[in-house]
Amino acid sequence: MPPSKDPFDTTKITVAKHARSRQAQRGISDDELLAIQVLGRAVPRPGGAVEYAIDKKTAKQLHKSIDRLTGKAVLLDQDELRVVTAYHLI
Repeated sequence: MPPSKDPFDTTKITVAKHARSRQAQRGISDDELLAIQVLGRAVPRPGGAVEYAIDKKTAKQLHKSIDRLTGKAVLLDQDELRVVTAYHLI
């Protein structure tokens, strides 16, 4: 199978053993981990790290965005990573 060209593909991101342990202890699912990476606010941290966070302000903005996005869709050509069309769901 060829590598995914999905712009949100995180298959190249590995999760450290320490992070897996903390994730389990804190009840953070893999889906939540991905959502935070994709939707969270990026904050540069020392050593070249980036913290992705969904704080109250970000959550409020996301909530407004979700309301506006409900009932809409985008068709993506995954081979070319190109948006083909955008439309309202019936």
